[in-house]
Amino acid sequence: MRIPFACCGALTLAVGCAGCATKIERPPTPSPKMSDSYLNSAEPTRGVSAGAIGAWWRGLNDPVIDNLVDRALQRNTNVRAAVARIDQARALRRGTASEGLPQINVDLSAGRERISAYQAGFIEPVTQNAFNADLSVSWELDVFGRIRSGIRAAEAEIDAAQSDLRAVRVVVVATVVGSGLLVRGLDQRIEIVTHSQFAQNQIAVDTRRMFEAGTVGRGDLDRAESQAASTGAEIPALQLKRQIVLNHLASIVALPTREVYERFLVTEPASKSDFREVSVGVPAELLRRRPDIQAAEARLLAANARLGVAKAELKPHFVLTGLIGSLASAFTGEGLARTVEWIAAAGAQTPLIDGGRRRSVVALRSARTEEALVQYQATVLRAVEDVENVLSARGRDNERLTRLTLAAARARSATEQVRNAWRAGELPILDLLEAERAQLATDDALEQVRTAVLLDQVLLYSVLAGGTDEEDVPSLDSPET
Repeated sequence: MRIPFACCGALTLAVGCAGCATKIERPPTPSPKMSDSYLNSAEPTRGVSAGAIGAWWRGLNDPVIDNLVDRALQRNTNVRAAVARIDQARALRRGTASEGLPQINVDLSAGRERISAYQAGFIEPVTQNAFNADLSVSWELDVFGRIRSGIRAAEAEIDAAQSDLRAVRVVVVATVVGSGLLVRGLDQRIEIVTHSQFAQNQIAVDTRRMFEAGTVGRGDLDRAESQAASTGAEIPALQLKRQIVLNHLASIVALPTREVYERFLVTEPASKSDFREVSVGVPAELLRRRPDIQAAEARLLAANARLGVAKAELKPHFVLTGLIGSLASAFTGEGLARTVEWIAAAGAQTPLIDGGRRRSVVALRSARTEEALVQYQATVLRAVEDVENVLSARGRDNERLTRLTLAAARARSATEQVRNAWRAGELPILDLLEAERAQLATDDALEQVRTAVLLDQVLLYSVLAGGTDEEDVPSLDSPET
């Protein structure tokens, strides 16, 4: 009886379909009709160009916001999840590419066996050692491009995941900066209301003194104290809004709320003179710059590549096989040499009847490619809409800022004149309270629109994908080689 010791190698050629793979091309950018406000919103020489936006938030000269943005880009959970998705896409690409490389497997085993006399053809049963060693090799040569199409699809998914990361970064930066500006704006509004309350409390004190002297009636005193209390009641409401913004900001940057709160207490922003208006530039360049458009384009390419893979499955698979091995009763050179055997063969396999399964996959991939094209076009149209909306808001808010600046100056002047006339006994207290109320309303509205103008700039940088799309894409695993 011979102890089996086999070493076999197999070379497999499974062929995809070269002629059937869909040619993958970069999709054309839709050209929706854009309004004049989008095409001519800024002179080419004015402001910051769209191609050189960079870390635009540093123009605020606010170290707290700078630090929070830096931390958010590293620790934000959405950013980290997007990085993990890039690693997933890279791993899938490596797996797809491995299909075109030789596959080698080794199977080793050792044991002891008893073979019956009837089976062995001997008088007595045989008990012996059993050793087995198999070496198998398989290699699919991608003659017709099935594997190449799969690799292109996987690479496009990597591009899409990287663009998704850039889009997440843009959103995170805009959210952190916008939240920081809201906090600063609420601080200013609280200061305005506090100052107005102080002035109205002083009016109430003066009115009480006049009431005790018998020069004004009880109604004037009640009105003065009521308005002072009403103005003071606005402070807790603004503080609540501020706390809600801080809570949201803390969740974005992954910090305790108390720490974020303390950061805004100890540091004041510097001048915002470097936070310039961004020039819109050339619309086509802006559309190509946006990461959401880049991601939609990459997914369209991936869908098209998968369609090529599905079509390749309709074509024949050619197979080359080879076997080399040996069966011996012992691990000796003589025994192995006498029992070497090999075989080589070629064959072809082509699908004939599968109930339409492969063609249904082709139809599915074709429909998904069409869907990806529509999604790409919709993303471009949404990008144009975003820019249009932000430009419209910026123009209207700048107009409001101009008018409210004038209104606030006039209100402060009127309040000062009415206060002097009231103290001289020339006007009733109702006129003074109304002037104080008007000044508070215009000052508060002015601060709100100032914040809105800054937020418009933040949104414009965001819809133009400013700054973060030029950074290197990190990885949670080892870098690609």
